[in-house]
Amino acid sequence: MSKKVTVIEPTQKNETIEESKLRVCAYCRVSSMHEEQLNSFSNQVTHYTQYINSNQNWYFLGIYADEGISGTSKEKRTDFMRLINDCECGLIDLVITKSISRFARNTADCIEVVRKLKEIGIGVFFEKENINTLSEESELVLSILSSIAQEEMISLSKNIRWANQRRYSQGKFQIAPTKFLGYDVDPVKQTLVINQEEAKLVKYIFQQYLSGKGTAVIARELNQKGIPTITKATWQGSTINRMIKNEKYCGDVLMQKTITGDEITFKRKRNKGEQPQYYIKDNHEPIISREDFERAQKLSMERRLAKGLTEDVAQKMQNRYPLTSKIICGKCGCILRRTTQNSGTTYPRVAWDCSSKRKTYGTKCKGGLHSR
Repeated sequence: MSKKVTVIEPTQKNETIEESKLRVCAYCRVSSMHEEQLNSFSNQVTHYTQYINSNQNWYFLGIYADEGISGTSKEKRTDFMRLINDCECGLIDLVITKSISRFARNTADCIEVVRKLKEIGIGVFFEKENINTLSEESELVLSILSSIAQEEMISLSKNIRWANQRRYSQGKFQIAPTKFLGYDVDPVKQTLVINQEEAKLVKYIFQQYLSGKGTAVIARELNQKGIPTITKATWQGSTINRMIKNEKYCGDVLMQKTITGDEITFKRKRNKGEQPQYYIKDNHEPIISREDFERAQKLSMERRLAKGLTEDVAQKMQNRYPLTSKIICGKCGCILRRTTQNSGTTYPRVAWDCSSKRKTYGTKCKGGLHSR
């Protein structure tokens, strides 16, 4: 009786010369758009393209690059995040970068990313420090050097803060009118000049507010009329509230409203007296008279007090729960807010709903977390 033999074909393909090569890419970054930085950026791209192609054992995948982006936080660097994603998808074997400070100036981010890549067998080679993260002694050296890079960033931040405060005390400052309605910048004198078309809308908003309308009502009416904000977004009550409190509309300028609150993440926060502020009166031509502006501030305060919204109450409400402002909607990116459903009944239920439901008119985002 003849035996029946079944041939099982190999599942592994024989490697070609091209497939046996290490798949290598480079990551480049500059932190500003100044000409000398952009020249450095261009030189980095040219250098690593030639450097990787010159090695016969490497296959050049390309350059990942972020221009004019700070290295303090990885989330802000789109190409860096794309690089990490491609590594996780198994498309890269080795990443080459100029130095630790170009890769990350936040020690926590640097160590976290390096460990993550090392676990899946991907190395990062820092050319300046001559460190390959796949080597055994790399993590200790990397921790020390990245800490030094972070301290350099903190020192630089303090120097910039000191220089800014010196300029503020001399009445020198820069304002970006693209962030608020009503003004343009004179390209020669570098001063604020009224944008007559936008100023009409500013005057209308103040007029409506002083006539007794609330910020939410004004925002809803502007949205219904199809009038966009300066950022082409929809109007919100908070947007109107910020306009009412903006001292630039009466011709003044308050500098250092926000400060760097955390020298690790370098996140900005409101300056509540931690650092000095600088107020310049009658700096430029006003859109709103000082009398109307002061009336609007008085009315705003009266409304807040009538609702019991003092500074202490507002602060307490913002930090009421451990997860407040920490859960982000997976559908639209807004913050989730804690609510209680079936309150006062036998079976109340806690839920976290997308805040866009409350603050954006016409939007019905279904994002949130609900217990069952």
